[in-house]
Amino acid sequence: MDLERAIRVLGDRLRYQLGRIRRIGKKKFICGDNCWISRRALFDRGSKVIFGNRCRVSPFVVFETQNGKIRIGNNVSVNSHTIMYGHGGISIGNDVRIACHVAIFSADHIYRDPASTIYSQGLNAKETIIGNDVWIGSGAKILYGSVIPDGCVIGANSVVKGTLEPYGVYVGAPARKVRSRLA
Repeated sequence: MDLERAIRVLGDRLRYQLGRIRRIGKKKFICGDNCWISRRALFDRGSKVIFGNRCRVSPFVVFETQNGKIRIGNNVSVNSHTIMYGHGGISIGNDVRIACHVAIFSADHIYRDPASTIYSQGLNAKETIIGNDVWIGSGAKILYGSVIPDGCVIGANSVVKGTLEPYGVYVGAPARKVRSRLA
């Protein structure tokens, strides 16, 4: 594949064409139509990231798949300095807005045995799922295995763990529902 024909450089962003597999060294990702991914976005070695149509990724976003997979739907924007650790898998729906400095995790360290180092005890990995029409505010942390259903708003600097209710507005650490978008 001729990479020069497949990619048109527009300022600091790269425009990718429909459904092509892109390789930069050993980094691999698949993107749909009209994806704008900054050339300053960082993909770990052997990345498995799938983008839907019309996604926008700002500079300094980090995709660390760590042998997992990150799936991103259509019309998703991911802003600067966000990091996704996809060890257990991350699934992001359509029409999602992710502000800057967000961290999304899909694994957690095991630390039950004080006689062993935390490093040697391994990880618990579980997919983190973000539904459609979700807005995640700046600095939020989404912990492994969390499920954010359709229509949720996550306030800035909130820490999400567990399964939330659809169309809820959540703030704080830990994140608590303060109202519903339906009311």
